Amino acid sequence: MTIRHWTMGLFVLWVNGCDTASDQFSGPNSETVEGERLEGVVVEVACASCIFEMADTQGCQWAAHIGDEYYLLNGPVPAQHEMHAPDGICRMPRQARVIGQIRGQTFVAEQFSLLPATDVPEDAELHDHDH
Repeated sequence: MTIRHWTMGLFVLWVNGCDTASDQFSGPNSETVEGERLEGVVVEVACASCIFEMADTQGCQWAAHIGDEYYLLNGPVPAQHEMHAPDGICRMPRQARVIGQIRGQTFVAEQFSLLPATDVPEDAELHDHDH
């Protein structure tokens, strides 16, 4: 195996990730820009209103924290996710591996994989609020 092939193999492992170290990757740098494409990056996701407190959002909606910005999510987010469950996105931030592109104030996901929740509070109170 040449050094070029070995280096390419490491790059592919880094891009594709594995179930341990890559899930801890904090995501893209703080200088995200319009049209930027993310490939298999792990980002923080939560409710735009309940957790990220994004201005001008109505009701509970999926959103992503990418770099220093918050973006509404558009694309294949889990339809069966119980948003107000103890591990729901209205109760705690979660991590998701995404492929997609930033367009204005929206992250348009082509692929979205919600990672298992960690550190779910055992004594989580019911989340009651009006939207």
